[in-house]
Amino acid sequence: MHVGFVGLGTMGREMARQLLSAGHRVTVWNRSPEAVRILVGDGAEAAGSLSAALAAEAVVSMLADDAAVESLLLDDDLLAAATTTVHVNMATVSPELARRAAAQHAEHGIGYVAAPVMGRSDVAAAGNLAILAAGETPCWTPSSRSSTPWDAGRSGSANGPRPPTSPRSAPTSCWSRPSRRSPRPPPSPRPTDWPPATCWRC
Repeated sequence: MHVGFVGLGTMGREMARQLLSAGHRVTVWNRSPEAVRILVGDGAEAAGSLSAALAAEAVVSMLADDAAVESLLLDDDLLAAATTTVHVNMATVSPELARRAAAQHAEHGIGYVAAPVMGRSDVAAAGNLAILAAGETPCWTPSSRSSTPWDAGRSGSANGPRPPTSPRSAPTSCWSRPSRRSPRPPPSPRPTDWPPATCWRC
């Protein structure tokens, strides 16, 4: 798959490398060019502009916060010109911004998945991030080797309060390599006031 990746900080850089290791074609964009040069050295392609990154089949973004996501990606002209099918926003943003982003993407025919991650850069480098994903069903379906989603939800729910997760019980994320030694964790009970979200092991 051709994946556009936006945001190459300490987390985004390692996540993009996981996509490269999995054999995907990855086109990267970052505000500072040095991070792009590093990923190009790892096998990625440099996007000449942000709109070029949004021409990939799927776009993944890992930006700092609400302000960064809004200023870079919630632009009507940018979204109108985009040819991507789905945008997976892996930043930890507010539920309000996630819902607004989903609505704005929908206006331009682009799927939106809110997929904040749990883990540090060293966890990302090891391919063991846990990812909470929520979005409309047609734009986010587990792969053939992924488990059944724990709880499906709409965009915004994944950015709400998160359940407590210990290192031993945390599910392996979609960025991880499959391992026969890693048993599939059972879903943990959760209070009714937690918004629905999806956590897949891929």
